[in-house]
Order: sequence, then structure tokens, then C-alpha cells
Amino acid sequence: MKISFLSQEFEVSLSRTLKEELMSTFKESMEIVVRLEKVQKAIEGSLDDLGLMGNEFDLLQRQAQALNLDERWM
Repeated sequence: MKISFLSQEFEVSLSRTLKEELMSTFKESMEIVVRLEKVQKAIEGSLDDLGLMGNEFDLLQRQAQALNLDERWM
């Protein structure tokens, strides 16, 4: 028989929003969401790299869909 202890408290970062704190438990998902947000901002700010950014954005969206992330998390 194996017995283990599960802590009832958890550490939170007071500098993060509730959404950020929740997403921190999903490291891979959070990384994709952050990259998607950065690419979206880059697309909005620069028309020169639109093709390259569009390709990156498409790749990230596919990864997000593979992890069943929807617009609520992005």
C-alpha cells in the first residue's frame, strides 16, 4: 500500500491575473497562447512580414486546435 500527502494549499503569483494563473498549470498551452498573442500584435504592426507572420500564426493556431484550446483561452 502506498500513502501520499496532497497539499491543500498552492502557491500563486500575485503579479499574475487569474487567467494567467490558471493557464500556468498548462505550460504547453500557455506558451502557444503567448506566442499567438505576440504574432497577432506583430501582424497588426507590420505589413512587411505579413506572409511570414501569417505562416507562424497558422502553425500556432493548428497547435492550439490540437490541444483543444478555444478562443476563451486566447
